[in-house]
Amino acid sequence: HCVTYAISVLVVSCPCALGLATPVAVMTATGKAASLGVLYKDAENLQKTCEINCVLLDKTATITEGKPRVTDVLTFGEKEDRVKAIAGGIENNSNHPLAKCISEYCASSVKVDGFEYVVGKGAKAVECGKKYLLGNAALVGHIKIQSKIKDAAGRLAKEGKTVMYLAEDDRIIALIAVADSIKPSSAEAIALLKNRGIRVAMLTGDNEATAKAVAASVGIDDYVAEVLPEDKLRTVENVQK
Repeated sequence: HCVTYAISVLVVSCPCALGLATPVAVMTATGKAASLGVLYKDAENLQKTCEINCVLLDKTATITEGKPRVTDVLTFGEKEDRVKAIAGGIENNSNHPLAKCISEYCASSVKVDGFEYVVGKGAKAVECGKKYLLGNAALVGHIKIQSKIKDAAGRLAKEGKTVMYLAEDDRIIALIAVADSIKPSSAEAIALLKNRGIRVAMLTGDNEATAKAVAASVGIDDYVAEVLPEDKLRTVENVQK
């Protein structure tokens, strides 16, 4: 009753103070958050942050720096210079972060035709009448991959690297491994959330082995690997339900 009377007095006698206090508080909070790289959709969602009990983190550029670099190029029956030229020619047509780092690494390139970007998988192109694929395992799923290539890909993935397959027609001619450094603050931030009783999970398009390695390095127990952009949306919706 006392609180009710107090609020009634404030509303009647100080409408301007209350009317100004709320938007000023929201503006200050969103401004401070923005300076730290945190964006809120609107004031309502800012208010709802106190109710959050689960946080889903994307891997690239959230947990990691978002500055991938090529670490390994393994060739199978093809010269490395030729592999780099083809990979560079394909990725010169894409603005994907992984494509950019491969393009920069492969200084020389050949001209390709019929470039096609496959969302969440990689890219296709044609050069001198031959079809080339450059992307993840899902893109080359129809190709029979030799055991030695699978073993090499598995080893690179366990090191937390993203493995790209380069295929010429129906054979794998190279593996290109890309690594993205984990932000120094990621493990600390995740530990902070977990200490507040918030469940933390990671979503990534990378394969199971790479996802597991990255998640373990920052203290995340739950992760979902090999997801396309639309799968990430469905994962969020499932958690909300």
